[in-house]
Amino acid sequence: MKRFAIFAFMASNSMCLMAQTYNESDDFTEVAIVILILVLSVIMVVHMIYELFIRKNPFAPISLEEMKAQREAEGLPVLMSQEEYEQCSKLMDDEYAQWTPIPGNVNDARLYTSKKEMDHAIDTFNQIRALKPTDKNLIDICNVYLSVGADGRKRQFNGSMVLLILVALFAALFIFIAGKEGGYQMALFVILMGGIYYMSSLTPTFLLFDRELNGSNGKGCMGAVFAGLGGMILGARTIKTTTKWSDGTTSTDYDNTEHTVSWVIALIVTSIVIFTLFIWSFFNYLRNYVFYY
Repeated sequence: MKRFAIFAFMASNSMCLMAQTYNESDDFTEVAIVILILVLSVIMVVHMIYELFIRKNPFAPISLEEMKAQREAEGLPVLMSQEEYEQCSKLMDDEYAQWTPIPGNVNDARLYTSKKEMDHAIDTFNQIRALKPTDKNLIDICNVYLSVGADGRKRQFNGSMVLLILVALFAALFIFIAGKEGGYQMALFVILMGGIYYMSSLTPTFLLFDRELNGSNGKGCMGAVFAGLGGMILGARTIKTTTKWSDGTTSTDYDNTEHTVSWVIALIVTSIVIFTLFIWSFFNYLRNYVFYY
């Protein structure tokens, strides 16, 4: 294990040396890139925190008492009119028609699978709230629709758990190997990038439904990369050579070159992935918080 830690340290040091050489040749470019990454990181984190913890839930349920109280406060009749009832019913029927049908379902079950459908639903339910329905059956049906929207808005981690584990391991390696000579700062950087990656990989459930219907999990190539590295390591062989000498004795040698090479390649690739974590995070952020695809 210590040998592997040394390999990781050597790989990371090589990358840092390359970066230092580049910095000496073009300091302005490096400063510009660092500032750009910092600015984008702050924008991403602020936006994601707003979406995850601050933004008001547009699919909050409504209650009969709440609607009656609002009508009374605005001087409207306590009970809705027949015309208002028909308007609400039509809005809910039109809303359900906008949802994506589940293929093969005989009961015409539907789901939200796009940002367009979610935005349409928010607009529809705002119109229904403005009408202040007081029919209990109508409100119950409306709350069922709202619960579907609330479930579709919930987020689930859809990134690489293996990558997060590797982030933790790399942070521990930096602390263990480099100690006080920059190790803590690098470990903190890796952990922060891992946190941003985790937040950016929180995907709305309606997008997961869409990807599932289209036969994709939306995790990209990261899983395939780590699966390939794992297969390479597990497939490495130890070559055993037995030599019989003229005096009748034998000796056995074991060649672990394949194991060493596979681990070195895996650590180099992993180092590259870790140090380009911001790129993966930014890509996930665009998918899950901006363009919703």
